[in-house]
Amino acid sequence: MRGSKVMSFVLSVFGASLGAVLGSTMSALVYRIPAGMKVAFARSECPSCHVRIAAYDNIPIVSYLFLKGRCRHCHGRIEVSYILLEVSMALLFGALLPLYRWGIVQVGLYLAVFIAVTGATVDLKVRRIPNVLTYFGMLAEALLVLGRSIETHSFSPVVSALLALTVFGGSLFLIGLLTKGMGLGDAKLVGVIALALSSFGLYFIFYVMLGSFALGSVVGVALMVTGRASRKSSIPFGPFITLSFLIALLVAKF
Repeated sequence: MRGSKVMSFVLSVFGASLGAVLGSTMSALVYRIPAGMKVAFARSECPSCHVRIAAYDNIPIVSYLFLKGRCRHCHGRIEVSYILLEVSMALLFGALLPLYRWGIVQVGLYLAVFIAVTGATVDLKVRRIPNVLTYFGMLAEALLVLGRSIETHSFSPVVSALLALTVFGGSLFLIGLLTKGMGLGDAKLVGVIALALSSFGLYFIFYVMLGSFALGSVVGVALMVTGRASRKSSIPFGPFITLSFLIALLVAKF
C-alpha cells in the first residue's frame, strides 16, 4: 500500500511537470496557429518587441512568476492566459497520470487530451479548430492503435478504433454536412478522441458525446436567457466536447 502511494506521488509530480511543459507548448500553438505562423522548430519570441525569449526565461510557470508577467527586454505585459494554461495542464496531468499510469494506450489518451484542450482553446479564440491539430492527432492515434495491435498480436484494437471512428466521428461529420450548424472541425476532434478511447469501449465515447451535447445545451440556454446569445448565435462546440472528455476521464476512476 505504501509503495503504491509513493508511486502515485511520483507519477503525480511527473505528470504535473509534463503538463506544465505541454501547457507552455500549447500556449505557443494557440498564438501561432491562428496567426499562420510557423509551428515546428520555431523559437518563442515576445509578441510586443519580437525579441527571442532565452531558454532560462521560458521555463513553464517559474519564468512567468520570476519576471512578474513581463518581458525581460521591453517590459511588455505577457498575457495571463500563458500561465493559466500551464497551471491548468499541470493540475490536469498531475491528476491523470496516477489514475491511468503509463502504456501505449495511455500515451494515446494523453495525446488526445493535449489535442482536445489546444483545439478547444483555439476554437474559443477564432471559432474554428485547426486541421493541423486534428489531422496530426488522428494520424498519431492511428499509429498508436497499430502499435497496440502489434503489441497484443491481435486485430481487435484496429477493429475497435475503426468502429469508434465511424460511429462517432462519422455521425458528427454527417450532422455537420447536413445541418451546417456544427463545424467539421468538431467532427475531426471527436475522431481524435474516439480513436484514443476505442480501447475503453464504445460506451465511454457515448458518454463523452452525451455529456458534450448536455453541456452545450445548458450553456446555450443560459446565454439566451441572459440575453448574451440568440438562436442564431454561433457558439463554439469544441470546448464542450473537450470538457465532457476531461470530466469522463476523471469521473471514470472514482
